[in-house]
Amino acid sequence: MNDILDHHDNDEQKRNDQLTKHPKEKSAVYLLLMIVGGVEYMKFIARYETTFFNLFYGAIVIMLTTLLIGTGLVLIRYHFKRRKAARSGKELVQDPIWFQIIENGFVWWLFWMVFVVVGAYL
Repeated sequence: MNDILDHHDNDEQKRNDQLTKHPKEKSAVYLLLMIVGGVEYMKFIARYETTFFNLFYGAIVIMLTTLLIGTGLVLIRYHFKRRKAARSGKELVQDPIWFQIIENGFVWWLFWMVFVVVGAYL
């Protein structure tokens, strides 16, 4: 009898090991880095001499653009993963979709910043 209960606990543990630890804290850090980094980009790389509100507005526009790109890609990937899981009969184990969108948006934001900084100094 204990073997059956232990087996269930092991399956649950395997599913939890596949998920990202502390997604809320990580997403807050990603969004904060995107805003602060965007303001610094607008100030030092783009060289906008203006008020903080305009710098903040520019950072928000860059952040939302990359999050929009990330949203489309995450939804497409989610659709294909869900279809694959339904065909194989396995349970779909993945991070919350909102965390995937923020994480993917952060990656696209990093690509954006790397290309802009490299382009500015070459």
